[in-house]
Parts: sequence; C-alpha cells; structure tokens
Amino acid sequence: MKAALTTILLALLVFSSCSDSKENGPFETYWDNGEIREKGTFKNEELEGFYEFFFRNGQLYQRANYKNGLCEGVLEFFYQNGNRKSLIHCENGEIEDTSEFFYSDGPLNCKEAMKNSKNNGLSECLYKDGGLRSRQNFLEGFLEGTSEYFSPRGQLFIKEFWKNKKLEDVEFFDENGNQLINGPLRYRHKNNQMGARGVIKEGHSQGQFLTFYEDGSLESKGFFVDSLGQGEFKRLHSNGGVAFQGSLKDGLRDGTARTYALDGILLWEGEYKEGEIIKK
Repeated sequence: MKAALTTILLALLVFSSCSDSKENGPFETYWDNGEIREKGTFKNEELEGFYEFFFRNGQLYQRANYKNGLCEGVLEFFYQNGNRKSLIHCENGEIEDTSEFFYSDGPLNCKEAMKNSKNNGLSECLYKDGGLRSRQNFLEGFLEGTSEYFSPRGQLFIKEFWKNKKLEDVEFFDENGNQLINGPLRYRHKNNQMGARGVIKEGHSQGQFLTFYEDGSLESKGFFVDSLGQGEFKRLHSNGGVAFQGSLKDGLRDGTARTYALDGILLWEGEYKEGEIIKK
C-alpha cells in the first residue's frame, strides 16, 4: 500500500543542468526573481565536482558531487525550511547501500536498502515518534515476500505477501487485532485523530483508501480493486499542496508521475510502465 520513497530517488541519478551553455568551467544560473538556481562546474559538457541546486527562495535543495555527469558519493536533498530531506549514496551514477529519508521537521522517516538504483532488501518506515509504520522486502525494485503495515499505536493492520510482482495473499486487521473480512478498515493516531480509512469486502480493500496526518488533514488518497491500487494516487504535503501525483495499474506504477515542492514548484516528472521507469 505504501508508495516507495524511491520514486523521488529516480529524479536524482543523472541531473541535467538548466544552463544553456556547457563550456568548461564554473557556471551559475538564476530564477526569474533573481535568486540563484544552481551552480557547479562543467567538464567535457558534463557536470564535474561539487554541484548545488536551489529553490526559488534561495534555499538549498540539492547538494552532490558528480563525476563525468554522474553522482558520486553523498547526495543530499533538503526541504524548503532547510532541514534535510534525504541522504543517499551514489556509485558511478547508481544509488547503492542504504538511503535515508526524513520528515520536514527532522525525524527519520524511512530507511531503504538499494542496489543499482532499485529497492533491494529491507525497507522500513517510521512514524515521527519512532514507532514502526511499515516493513517491506524488495527484489530488484518490486515487492517480494512479506510486507507489514502498522498503526501509530503499534497494531498490525495490513499484511501482504508478494511473489513475482503479484499480490499472492493479504490480511487486514481491525483496531483490536482481529482479522477483518468485511467492514470498515480504520486506525487512529495516538491523539485519537483518524489515521486511515478504507473498506474491506470479502477480504480485500475495495474503493477509496485515505490516510491522514495527526491534525486530521489529508495525507494521501488512492483507489483499490481487490487490494491493488488502480488509477490516480496522491500524497499531500502537510500544508495541503500536492507532494506526489501518479497512477497505478494492478498495484504497479503506470503512467506519468510528478513530485512537487511545498510551494507547488514541479521538482520532477517521469513515466512508468508496469512498475518500471521508462522516461525521466
């Protein structure tokens, strides 16, 4: 049910500079409001060495090192409030080892094992207080084996089993830990605000599934048929603006996907087919 944060990572592998000129040496480009947009160095028409990209307000967005146009070493992204958004490790333009993602106010959000820029191995996401939100296993970018999802109060509420890109089995649980076959699927935050809301029919999630922030505002929304995501999926920033927008087909990303900054600026756009990215 979780939209892997690695969707964001796919925008980071080979960053195309906005500069019209790629002459050897240092360069800078600027937003239309006069604020710096990016600065770095070109060598043989490729990014080389230290590179920075900025939001329209002048706040740092990306910081990285490049070699022959490919990220090499530590790659960092930041929120518009200056806090770190992600910490990634690159080798020859590929994301490797463990990637870390953070909430905008600082706490760790997710840790994802990576190989060749794909989720490969264990991925765990946390609530802001450190409680486990999800535990998933991936094989070459796709869910494989058992995935578990927990409520803010620590209760298991969804358990899935994936094999060869297909959902083989799924179980849902109510707030008392009882298996749910028919009825509303709910969990609440520790402050008693609604955290998620959906409907289970004959053992499957059917129709709209919503998640909410602790203050009651909408966090994400999607549509499910037989527990597989179908159609548009959105994740929102805490200010109500769209953070991610994409579409699903039989539980896999399919079609155009976009990520946005807090102020609505488009950060990345790509195309998926059957869960694989085909254009970025």
